Amino acid sequence: MQLVTYRYAVGHPVAWRQTLRQIAGVAPPSWGGLASRHWRIDGKALCGYYLFQDEAALKAFTANPNVDAAFGLIAGIAAEPLQDRALIENIGPLDVIDRPLFVIAAPRSGSTLLYDLLRHSSELWSLDGESEGIIEGVAALHPAARNFDSHRLTDLDADDEARRFVTAGLLAGLRDRSNAHYLGSADHTQHLSVRVVEKTPENCLRVPFLAATFPTARFVFLHRDARQAVSSICQAWRHVGFVKYPELPGWDMRSWHLLLPEGWRELNSASVAEVAAFQWASANRQALDDFEALPMDSWMSIDYAELVATPIAVIRRICAFAEIGFDERLAAALARPLPLSNTTITPPSPIKWRSNPDFRESALDPYTSTSARLRDLGKLSAPPPPPRTFDAAARFSCFVDEVPAATAAATGEMIVAPSFHFQFGPTVPLRLVSKTRYRGRFLADHPLLWVDDPATGMTYPYWVRRHQAWVYREFVAGLPPPAGIEDDLARRLAVVGVLATHEDLERRRRAGDSSVEEAHAEFVRTGYCVLPSVVPAPQVKGLGRYYRTLVAAGDWAAGDEQVRLRHGWHNEAVARYFHHQLAGVVSRVTGEAVKPTYCYVSAYGEGAVLRPHVDRKQCTFTVSLWLDNGANLPAETWPLWFQTDIGKVPVTQQSGDAVVFLGCDLPHWREAPPAGAVSTTLLFHYVPRDFVGILD
Repeated sequence: MQLVTYRYAVGHPVAWRQTLRQIAGVAPPSWGGLASRHWRIDGKALCGYYLFQDEAALKAFTANPNVDAAFGLIAGIAAEPLQDRALIENIGPLDVIDRPLFVIAAPRSGSTLLYDLLRHSSELWSLDGESEGIIEGVAALHPAARNFDSHRLTDLDADDEARRFVTAGLLAGLRDRSNAHYLGSADHTQHLSVRVVEKTPENCLRVPFLAATFPTARFVFLHRDARQAVSSICQAWRHVGFVKYPELPGWDMRSWHLLLPEGWRELNSASVAEVAAFQWASANRQALDDFEALPMDSWMSIDYAELVATPIAVIRRICAFAEIGFDERLAAALARPLPLSNTTITPPSPIKWRSNPDFRESALDPYTSTSARLRDLGKLSAPPPPPRTFDAAARFSCFVDEVPAATAAATGEMIVAPSFHFQFGPTVPLRLVSKTRYRGRFLADHPLLWVDDPATGMTYPYWVRRHQAWVYREFVAGLPPPAGIEDDLARRLAVVGVLATHEDLERRRRAGDSSVEEAHAEFVRTGYCVLPSVVPAPQVKGLGRYYRTLVAAGDWAAGDEQVRLRHGWHNEAVARYFHHQLAGVVSRVTGEAVKPTYCYVSAYGEGAVLRPHVDRKQCTFTVSLWLDNGANLPAETWPLWFQTDIGKVPVTQQSGDAVVFLGCDLPHWREAPPAGAVSTTLLFHYVPRDFVGILD
């Protein structure tokens, strides 16, 4: 096959965008001998690429190229050609493309960023752009040949002629990372194999066609949070740079933007958000369906949030999958801050969608199944978390006599906390029944002291020995304790808040209000905040001991759906108790009345890594309460990371600190904990009180 190239100088490429789109919207001519034709901007040149399969057809065309209306249109208005005559090049062998790597992603899902990063590899050739012209430049593959029903192509479209034409067109456009043309190499016909990376959003609808055309192809499926992607698609519908067809037959708004899914004609009366959501869902759903028909080792999935947060780890994983080296140029590119792609409309932000007037989250309601399928891609093949019937000997407790005594005696008259209740038998005091659910894994057969924390309003249990019960029977809430209380015991009771002065109670309340106010301001500003020491140290110590005992017993297996080396427990009873206790604090911090959904205990073993992700809709507000790492290592060694408007932000926690954040909006992750440590966190999820849907 031979390629004929015409080059014209252009003043400003944007001025030609409309003309090129008009040409692309019309199927190429079906002359005998013409394999494909497309025009595009290449740097500051306007280039027409005509691929011929025989010499006679090539000579006839070069003698009178005006027979192509597109050539006549451009030649009539363009500046002088950049060359005296057309450039004619031989394509060479077509069977040299080996294991091409296709980035498959719905529009506005970050494929340009991933593609630009991979192009730094010394092993990969690529196109200066996308393959839409190469594929749609073949008359039989142009959407016009299907009455513009969609961009969908399947293996049935990949006949011998189509495969040869597309392969030749791809080879004709290849460049290496120094921008040198494949065909410009004097020895290109001697290449035994060529590795290629390519990305085009329309290819979400063409996976079977690509797999049939390139049997050794590998696919990287990149997906992005639906709200972020659809909001960006909405922006693209307001931008002339993303017009696909200026005059789409049957479309009332005339110009169509981005990819064309099946069923688009039913959207004539739809809003921009509804059209964008339909495009996003159609692209992802079709790709997922098609991947299910391919061998599992021919494709992999990447979450955009993970790509942005940990690009080196992601690119290394792709290189291993694609069997290409992670070379110095690739490493150097990844050592620099991630660049903005040339298709960026506004600066990136994980919560930018909230301020887009065209976007409505309700437009995604019909596509919850697609969102769920994408979330499931991040789940690993690992043992499931323990069932709810799982039982072990360990029980949670926090004994008063194990609490370190206060170092100094209180100044002022001590009283029994006004919220104090004493429980001697198995029945919780009546006034506490509604506040103290989920006590199923509390240590039984011991007296309990119940007391509220003035800073948070949370109710805490403290265990006492049976022989001490007579002491607490004499306690009356709001009154001084009975005479004769040992000083050491009084100091321990002061630490847990059972005994306090009026001044202590007021000081603690004011400190709590101040902490919540500061946290609320930070949450509004950034989408996350830290609540220091939100759970008292004795309770945190008891929780840490309880969960470490469960891990050490060996009954709680490591490995859950998300992290292989993490002990995970969904809605564990003790965690649920604290989950519900924190709801009032979370409401104050977020400024919105909330209700609990589900909680999750996470005990990260050595080497356990939580990849960047956003949570499902039941996690509008997430609280990560860090207990300990079991090795007395500093908290700074294991931060919780967020991807924010200003980039990646590490948040460190001390034991008992809680991080409150927008779980559905901010990508977040944790790296492996320090060697020898088992770091335990409790994850509490909440939604607005008016949330309608499944809570678990």
